[in-house]
Amino acid sequence: PDHPARRVTLRWAAQLGKSSAIENWFCFVVDQSPGSMMIVLPTLEEATKFNRIKLQPTIDATKRIAHKVAPTNSRDEGASTTAFKRFAGGFCQIVNAGSSKGLQMVTIKYLAMDEIAGYPRDVDGRGSPRDQARARQKMLGDLAKELQGSTTGIAGECPITEDFEAGDQRLYYVPCPHCDRRQPLEFGQMRGPDQEAGIDAHFRCLSCDGAILD
Repeated sequence: PDHPARRVTLRWAAQLGKSSAIENWFCFVVDQSPGSMMIVLPTLEEATKFNRIKLQPTIDATKRIAHKVAPTNSRDEGASTTAFKRFAGGFCQIVNAGSSKGLQMVTIKYLAMDEIAGYPRDVDGRGSPRDQARARQKMLGDLAKELQGSTTGIAGECPITEDFEAGDQRLYYVPCPHCDRRQPLEFGQMRGPDQEAGIDAHFRCLSCDGAILD
């Protein structure tokens, strides 16, 4: 909360932890810095699936916050639902990028947007769903925080690439298991399977040429 950065942009491949970052941020907000939060997914189906398969199981399995989040009960106004999590000092609304109504209802301190390359360009004639969601944060100024992540889209039309290039463009550095040199893995380091060594496709370290299997 005290870091000066207001926006974090994650640009990387599918199934490598972007959604898990959002789940962990939700847990931190509930436990350490309660406030209003919104999580935006590309479609209603994905928003429902995110809660059912990822977020709710994470809440249930995390003893530190499980008792802080109101249990799901559609008949109790003070309870949580599949799209609205209540907790002491705040709440989290889960919406889809195609719903202008969901994007405009409340003031938000924390905004998480997943797979933004799949968002529509315009929703109900009101413009970009990202811009609509960000407008919910204006009242909070520099206290507001945003986390967005996505796989890449078409070159020249990719919103996650545009925002990534507008930032400080940090890369993920992996330590070599042999010499411990930290390096971002580039395509030029990739090698095919090595039958003599008995290893599958892998990367080669820039310093020692050792095989990086993970």
